[in-house]
Amino acid sequence: MELKPIKYKRAYENIVANKIIVWLWANIFKECFTILKSNTIYNDDSVIREALQNGTIYYQDNAFYSKSGRFSNKVASELEKIGAKYSKHRKAYLIDKSKLPMNVLWAIDTLKAQTAQKVLALQAFLTHQLGTLTRKKTCI
Repeated sequence: MELKPIKYKRAYENIVANKIIVWLWANIFKECFTILKSNTIYNDDSVIREALQNGTIYYQDNAFYSKSGRFSNKVASELEKIGAKYSKHRKAYLIDKSKLPMNVLWAIDTLKAQTAQKVLALQAFLTHQLGTLTRKKTCI
């Protein structure tokens, strides 16, 4: 017994693609965004710590970088007050980690720890989802 061929219609492709997107959102991406989302709100008097916690700047290789490529006047001024020097070549404020104030060091270390926890949580979730998907026997 032979089945009749199914006529290809673009609408069928869109229906299947939409179902896949909805499934991916509900089973994978929604939980990933929940894990990555930070619900903590900081009310900080330090402009540098606030910018670090908001994610507008980050510290790497003995330098502060801006995610947008430009530093606000407030942040630039505070970085210069603690002794950071702007490098046009690196487009960053350079300062050795040993010269950073304790409150800024604390903020950097706290953010690293939070990021590590999020990565571990994402890894565990995705590993669980992969295990669930490989255990399911589906017939199309």
